[in-house]
Amino acid sequence: MTEKISASYLLLRGWLGRLAAIGSSTFVLTVLFLMLFDVGLREIQPLRYLNHTGLTTIHQNSLVSKLPVALADPRQADVLLMGSSLMLFPCVRCDDEYHGVKTRYDRWYMRNHLFEYNKAEYLEHLLSNRLGQKVQISNVSVAAAMISDQYLILKKYLASGKRPKLIVLTVAPRDFLDNQRAEVEKTPTYSILADFTCLSDLLSHHPSYQELATFSLGSVSTLYKNRADYNKFWTNLTSTLTAHPTTLYTAQMKNDVKGNLELVEGEESVLGFARPDYGPKKNALAELDNYKTIYLPINEKCFQTQSEYLSKLLALAKEDRVPVLIVQMPLTGANIELLPIRARQRYSDTLAQSAARYGAKLCSPGDAQQYGLDDFEDCAHLNSQGGKKLFNCLVSELAGDRRMAQTLTSAGTRVGFFPKWTLFF
Repeated sequence: MTEKISASYLLLRGWLGRLAAIGSSTFVLTVLFLMLFDVGLREIQPLRYLNHTGLTTIHQNSLVSKLPVALADPRQADVLLMGSSLMLFPCVRCDDEYHGVKTRYDRWYMRNHLFEYNKAEYLEHLLSNRLGQKVQISNVSVAAAMISDQYLILKKYLASGKRPKLIVLTVAPRDFLDNQRAEVEKTPTYSILADFTCLSDLLSHHPSYQELATFSLGSVSTLYKNRADYNKFWTNLTSTLTAHPTTLYTAQMKNDVKGNLELVEGEESVLGFARPDYGPKKNALAELDNYKTIYLPINEKCFQTQSEYLSKLLALAKEDRVPVLIVQMPLTGANIELLPIRARQRYSDTLAQSAARYGAKLCSPGDAQQYGLDDFEDCAHLNSQGGKKLFNCLVSELAGDRRMAQTLTSAGTRVGFFPKWTLFF
């Protein structure tokens, strides 16, 4: 008996010795360090805090950097919430209040939190309580997004293997009429998603071994996947510090990139720090002049193009049998009055006709409840007070519609066949 115990002890001691040797191995420690470093890069995304310097790429642009993360997330959302900053603002303000957090109004907070926000927890809470069942919402709203951007987001979302139970598409006239983003292929969303590839997309095009290898390395290594971003950042930073332009074209245009590091009064520093601003200001209809430039003169071609993309989006959702709730976002009277009456009517008619053609439901919260100037932060974006009105209206619409309520409370798998690994090529 004693001999057996001694043998077991020696065996255990031998295994522990081997483990200790492996743990002290330079190779193993290096691998562990690289893994932890990669996890840190993925979670922190350090370059996004330097986006305002002009030294980073579109992949780190705070307007759209959340999209690849949302598309690669394997979790299944019951509701896909789509829209522009008109939806992001009330989501952030209401969620901050819901969690007892003091919300901020400085530009740093807007860039590094509000634009990248992917939740709608207050709306989740209201809807879950009303339906008596937990409902998960994925907020893929993107600041300054056009309808063509929403179509591309939905197309890539479905291609990644995920299928929501319901889509809430929030819209406003600017989504159809934006003179600053009239070209579909030049929006930030298009720039970051045009080459976005998931495994199912890749395999359908019979990739080469090199493409598969690149895809696989990018799936397991954040640094490898974003190597072009970091390379460009260090190149631009070196160029800035040495005052040597990165290209001959830049030199010829005398574009001194040192200006990217100069601080504007009231802005954050190059390292991304800012003085927090917790004080809401009286609504002075800020951004009204900007919206005037956005709307006027009316770009008929842009409106027609975006209307066609609305049809494509609704057709895509119908093909995948995903119900759609179209929400006309409330706006201040001053904002609406910038549009000629004919343009306003055409916008309303387009939404009504498209919804009827593809079986979507159209909701106009502004008709259900009056929104005053104190419900908005500026000429277009709702604050927490206006957001509560909006979300209560949406919950009533969703819970009050038998088909949509049953869809949200029904069981069933919505997991796609392919893993949600992604990489930019």
